[in-house]
Amino acid sequence: MRYLFSCLLFLALPFATLKAQNYPDLSGTWYQNGNSNYPAYIIQNGQNLTFIFSNTTSTVIFTSVNQVYANTWKAAANISADGNTLTWSDQTWTRAVINYPNIAGTWYVNGSPVTITQNGKMLEFTMAGGKSKGYFYSTQGIYATEWNTYATYDAGTQSLKWNNQTWTIAGGATVSGSNTGTAGTTKICRRELSAFFYAMTALGTTWARPIYEPGAMSARTIADLRGALSLVVPTLNLFPCIVFDRNRITNLSNSLESITGTQASQESHQIIIDLQVAVRNAGITCDRGLNLEMLFIGGIHLGAAQAHASSRICQPVPMPANIASTISAHLTTAHDALATLLPCMPDLQLGAFSTVPLGSMNSVEPHTFIVGIITETLWAVTLTDCCCTCTGNASVNPGTTCDQECHKWCREHGKSGGKFNGICLLGVMSGGTQPDCQCW
Repeated sequence: MRYLFSCLLFLALPFATLKAQNYPDLSGTWYQNGNSNYPAYIIQNGQNLTFIFSNTTSTVIFTSVNQVYANTWKAAANISADGNTLTWSDQTWTRAVINYPNIAGTWYVNGSPVTITQNGKMLEFTMAGGKSKGYFYSTQGIYATEWNTYATYDAGTQSLKWNNQTWTIAGGATVSGSNTGTAGTTKICRRELSAFFYAMTALGTTWARPIYEPGAMSARTIADLRGALSLVVPTLNLFPCIVFDRNRITNLSNSLESITGTQASQESHQIIIDLQVAVRNAGITCDRGLNLEMLFIGGIHLGAAQAHASSRICQPVPMPANIASTISAHLTTAHDALATLLPCMPDLQLGAFSTVPLGSMNSVEPHTFIVGIITETLWAVTLTDCCCTCTGNASVNPGTTCDQECHKWCREHGKSGGKFNGICLLGVMSGGTQPDCQCW
């Protein structure tokens, strides 16, 4: 998350006219409408607040103990009685439940010791020059309140990187609760990340392509699906901390001649959903907020978009509205996921996502544009200078389904419940406004 705070100046806001209050602690990570794919970050120092969401930042003031106002966004949010929900006019933020890294212990800066004590997300730093309280506001972002400055925790290098200095753990030992440096740790950099992205685009095609041959599939389609699936297992083996049954991918490949296209698409979709959960819960920490799950989502949905567009080559134009809408949803989901990776991949050409000519009178053109986006994105991943550390096995969290997200959204908007009746994109209702969410 370095990009979120390396260039932020924390602004002192004029509260001289406000009566002293016990304002709630809002600091930390929040999710838009409960969706972990859309995180927001709140940095707080007493009454002073900074909100960060979707690469935009706003200074924020308390208008009362139960309401805040974002100056830049010109929007107010009500704070729930338990302090875990912010309700805006068009969305709701819920406080994320996160297991923050344990960094308690003795660190060194220029040979001088620094002691860090920790209680959950709360931290206290003690050194010869003074002390400061602080906290994690993301899994890597740290804010020190008395010093009014930021640090990035890098599990890979066992360091805390401040604006003007770097702290390292005492004697090169591991931080409490971390296995970094042990035989079970794998360093993941551009080679592995680029292979991962490319393999996930291939896996995405196995979800979409069989839809267009719902019965027995042609020999060409079977060969192409097997070629795509053959990339996945060797790539996953580069990430030993991703706990997933690789035999499921091999079994699907071996069964393609005996199942229908509909069955192949359904099985591939289920593999994708389960693999996303495995990626989310793997013991992976990355530089500057790089999130492997976001790279996974971007690859899967770009691959699916490519396969859908491929089905229209040499077919009547313009393509049917339902297929164009499906491709657009995949592109939107991929764009939003990959946008979070810009701090590590500044060469990502996100503007190209909105230029795909889905209404073109040339049946080849949409597919060509999407292949170009995949190629440019792969190039950006290949050039990244960010790395990840793959360590151990994480506990399994099943995540949420589209129906669960829809039900939650309906409840938050005054309804008794709801069910999702659209295309479920990896448990993410693309767009955030739930056009396919049926409430009652």
